Amino acid sequence: MFLAIDIGNSNIVFGIFYNNEWQGIFRLPTHDKIELPNALIEKYIPHIKNSVLSSVVPSVTADVLGVLALLKITPFQINKNCFPYLDIKVKNESEIGTDLVANAVESHSRFPNEDKIVIDFGTALTFTTISKTGQILGVAITPGVKTAMYSLFENAEQLPNVPLELPESALGQDTIHALQAGVLFGYIGLVEGMIKRIKGELKTDCKVLATGGLAFALKPLHEHFDVLDVHLTLNGIKNIYEQASERY
Repeated sequence: MFLAIDIGNSNIVFGIFYNNEWQGIFRLPTHDKIELPNALIEKYIPHIKNSVLSSVVPSVTADVLGVLALLKITPFQINKNCFPYLDIKVKNESEIGTDLVANAVESHSRFPNEDKIVIDFGTALTFTTISKTGQILGVAITPGVKTAMYSLFENAEQLPNVPLELPESALGQDTIHALQAGVLFGYIGLVEGMIKRIKGELKTDCKVLATGGLAFALKPLHEHFDVLDVHLTLNGIKNIYEQASERY
């Protein structure tokens, strides 16, 4: 069994890969006390042969490594030092998140001879553009959908917390409907606009890959996606391990 750990700004994801598929996915809030689920410890941990860790939250990394050490697991850590051993070329190695690198690696492995955009619907909404030669051409970042909605709740005391469900109409009939329409249809327009702009700058068509839970909820965007994969980042983290661990 193979263990991939993805420490993100909102969640820590533990993924178990076995028999050519992700068989167990466990999520913990990033900034809570780290307590691994019993199912992960009892069912999977004793059978782990190899593991890899990606983190964009350095302050949490040591805590996760400490918990894993108690279970006698020492994962391969993805960092800028292993980037030269990958099939892609990374700009600004000290600034780019390892999750974005993982997305780039996975997308390039699927479409090695085409330009591509990876859209990750997470705490931040990110657009990573990779050339057909494997060069990360650039990244665009904006607050994610949940982040934007949370900001509204924090700064306007009369606004209710609402489910992130796409309404049928952009004409809000009450406060909840108005928030859903404004934020969700607004983000659909944002994503469509960014895809169009990036393709325009590239002066060519390209593949578009999307990941993150909200990518599935924003159904009008699906016609723009060539790939919609909730495990894209985990696959990329595993891909980096396979490319770099033996050479780095």
